[in-house]
Amino acid sequence: MFIIQPLVPPVQEHLIELLLMADAARGASAARVTAVMPHYAYARSDKKDEPRISIGGRLVADLLVTAGVNRVGAVRVRVALLRPCAGPGRRTRPPAGRG
Repeated sequence: MFIIQPLVPPVQEHLIELLLMADAARGASAARVTAVMPHYAYARSDKKDEPRISIGGRLVADLLVTAGVNRVGAVRVRVALLRPCAGPGRRTRPPAGRG
């Protein structure tokens, strides 16, 4: 199942809607949930836990996984941002053609 939700102002409301829709899709026995976001909110927030890794961006990724999202499609997401979010059983790969 694909859920398309732009995370634009008001970002918090749209993020909660996305999380609720993902949870509902999982509850309805969706085999896989893919969140499509033209803009990955909080990817460039000011606080960093490691060089080039946004605390807010990592937290949003963790929330999406907890809500049941298996894959995320977004425009201009830095792979370095999501690599730390790939814990056991999760994996990330660079965009096609960018090695």
